[in-house]
Amino acid sequence: MNDPLITQNTQKSEAINLQHLLKQVGDKNKYQLIILIIFIFQWMVSVSVLFGPLFFLNEPKFLCQDGKICENEKLACEENAPLLQDQKITMSISFNLYCDRSILRTISSSITFFGSIVGNLLFSFMAERLGRRFMMIFSWGFCTVGVIGINLSINFTMLAIFQFISGCGIIPSNSLNLVILGEQYGNKSRQKATTALLMSCFIISPQKGNSVYANATIVAVGEFLAYLLSNQLITYLPRKQFTIICMALSNLLCLLSFVFADIELAMTINSALIRIFNCLTFSILHVYIQELYPTPVRSMGVGLQMGIGLIGSFLAPYILSLFKYLNMSQLGGVGLIFIPFNFANILYQETKDQILEDVLEEEKQYLYENQNQNMQTIVQDQDQDENERNSNIL
Repeated sequence: MNDPLITQNTQKSEAINLQHLLKQVGDKNKYQLIILIIFIFQWMVSVSVLFGPLFFLNEPKFLCQDGKICENEKLACEENAPLLQDQKITMSISFNLYCDRSILRTISSSITFFGSIVGNLLFSFMAERLGRRFMMIFSWGFCTVGVIGINLSINFTMLAIFQFISGCGIIPSNSLNLVILGEQYGNKSRQKATTALLMSCFIISPQKGNSVYANATIVAVGEFLAYLLSNQLITYLPRKQFTIICMALSNLLCLLSFVFADIELAMTINSALIRIFNCLTFSILHVYIQELYPTPVRSMGVGLQMGIGLIGSFLAPYILSLFKYLNMSQLGGVGLIFIPFNFANILYQETKDQILEDVLEEEKQYLYENQNQNMQTIVQDQDQDENERNSNIL
C-alpha cells in the first residue's frame, strides 16, 4: 500500500523548480559572474572567427588602364587589368580567388555558416546526452583545430575543409553558452546577462568593419546603443509583441533602401537604423528562445532554432552576389525576402515573466495521471482496510 505522506512529499519535490531555488540562494554570486566573464571572452573570439573572411577573402584591387586603383572586380576582369602590387597579400590573391574563380570566394564565405548549421543540429542533441560542459569543450576543440588549419592552408580545398570544421565548433559552443547562462541565472538576471553577452560582439565587430566599410563606425555605435538599451529594458518587454514590431521596422527600413540607394548620407543613417532594430530583435530572441523550451530539451531547442537561423547566414553571400549581379539594392532585396518571415512570430506564445520550465508537458501529464492513479489506489486501500475492520468487529 502506498503511504500518502510519501506520495505527497514526492509530488512536492517534483514540483520544485530550479528558478525558485536560484531565487532562494541568489543568482548574482561570484560563480555566476565568473561564468558570464568567461562566456563574454568566448563570444569575442567567436566573432573574430566569423569575421575572418572579411580579411583573408576580401576583394583584390586592380590597376586600371588610366593608372588609377580599380575596385570594380567585374570591370577590371573584363579589361584584363593587372593586380595592384602595393596591397596586402590575402588568400583571395594567393589562391587566385578572383575573376573566373570569384565564385569560390563566395562559397568560402558561406562554408563557415554551413558548418555551424551542421554542428548546431548535431552537437545540441549530443549535449542532452553527454552534458553541456563536455560538448562545449568538444566544440571549442573542433573550432581550435579549424582555426589552426585555416592559417596553415596551402590551397582552396584545405581552406574550405578547415572553415567547415571551425564553423562546426564555434556557433554550437555559443548556443550552449546561452543555455548554460539561462540555467545558472534567475529570471530577471538571466535576461540582463544574456544581453550583456551579446554586447561582447560589439567590442570586436566595429574593429573588423572599420577596415572594410566607410560607415562601419556609425553602424557599430548604433549596435552598441541597441544592446545597451535592450539590456536596461529587457525585463519589461513583452517577447512576442516586441519581436514582431522590431522585425517589421527593420523590414520597412530595408525596403526604403530602394528609395535612398543614390543618397550616401541617407543610406548610412538607414543602415545604422537597420542595425539598431536588428540588434534589438537579436537580443530579445536570445532571451525568448531560452524561455520557449523546458530544461530537458532546451539545448536541442536552442540548437535547432540557431541552426535554422544560420541557414540565412549560409545563403547570404549567394543572395547578395545575385543582387549585386542584377545591379539591385542588396538591402532592398533582403527586405523583399524578409517579408513572409514577419508572420512566423504569430505562431509563438508569450513568455514574459514566466519561469523556465524544468519538466516536459508530456512528463507533467504522466505525473498527473500517476498522481490520480496513486490517489485511487490509496482510496481503495483505505476502503479495503475499513471493510476488514468492520468484518472483524462483526
